[in-house]
Amino acid sequence: MIRIEDTAALLVAAGLSTRFGPGNKLLERLDGRPLVTHKARLLAGLPFHARIAVTADDDVADLLTGFERVRNPDPARGQDSSIRIGLEAASASAASAVLVCLGDMPFISAEHLRKLARAADEATLAISWSGAWDSPPLLLPRRLAAKLRTDPESRVRDLLAREAAVRVEAPPSMLRDFDTRDDFADAAARRAPAIRRRSEGSNDDTT
Repeated sequence: MIRIEDTAALLVAAGLSTRFGPGNKLLERLDGRPLVTHKARLLAGLPFHARIAVTADDDVADLLTGFERVRNPDPARGQDSSIRIGLEAASASAASAVLVCLGDMPFISAEHLRKLARAADEATLAISWSGAWDSPPLLLPRRLAAKLRTDPESRVRDLLAREAAVRVEAPPSMLRDFDTRDDFADAAARRAPAIRRRSEGSNDDTT
């Protein structure tokens, strides 16, 4: 087990939103607020040793108060480059582990993050598992975080595949990420019936 209090939270929020079209998907509103703030609020509510965000957009960075914000100067190099930049920043915090989260996954729960911390140890990473595929968030012990940080020629996915790992299951709906405008439209459509039911129930109470 690795304590949350000894862990650095790393929020990766530097993607190019290439499938989204014009604009930055992390700034698109979901349930009334920018997508990236869902994960930021979750991480802010847990007692992490440190909180670090990797960004490439000043408007995104401005939303992440309470995080040490570091910039990826060339996000076109891909997500691996952002992860390594974040791990470099996290190495200065003397944390025992690094929890890697993506800014476009708004439905992760605090309990799932706690399960990842309980499942990992100094030699073993913990990764989310949908029942069919591995997914972020993942928790890296300090040894593995250092290995990823210092091996820039290898893909992060390939390095992780060679390491001892515990899979922590979560429903696919929790591990959903948002890439396209249709993802936002679908989420809004799914929530509309529940919002109507709550509104109708409130109206009934007042009659």
